Formats: sequence, structure tokens, C-alpha cells
Amino acid sequence: MRAGAQDFVVKPVGIERLQVSLRNALDTSALKGELQRIKHSREGRLTFADIHHPQRSHDRVMRSAQKAAASPSRC
Repeated sequence: MRAGAQDFVVKPVGIERLQVSLRNALDTSALKGELQRIKHSREGRLTFADIHHPQRSHDRVMRSAQKAAASPSRC
């Protein structure tokens, strides 16, 4: 725990205990990401990395958006 672990389980671990531990870790990670996005937004430093969703189905869309954002505006 001192080295940065969020939780620990004792073997043999019950499925419910493992689910709670994993759910808590995922929730904590999501909250940290959201706080970082809010901070970057308030500082005017929001980037595509801040809004990137880890699902593969979004990768093509994000690449297209990044390409569009880098191209010169025609307006």
C-alpha cells in the first residue's frame, strides 16, 4: 500500500470481494481522469488526449478529428 497500491486481496479471494476491489479501482481512475480534464479545461490546455476514449471503435474518429484540427482553417 505504501508503494501506491489502492487495495489488496488475500488468497483465496472471493468473487464479490474481487469485484468490489476492481470497481473501486476503476472508479478512482475515472475520477482522476475527470479531474485532470476539468483542470486542463480551466487552464485552457484541453487536448484530444483529455477526451480520448479507450475503446477501439473511437480510434478512427479521434484520428480524423486530430487530422482536421491540425489542418488550416478555410473560414
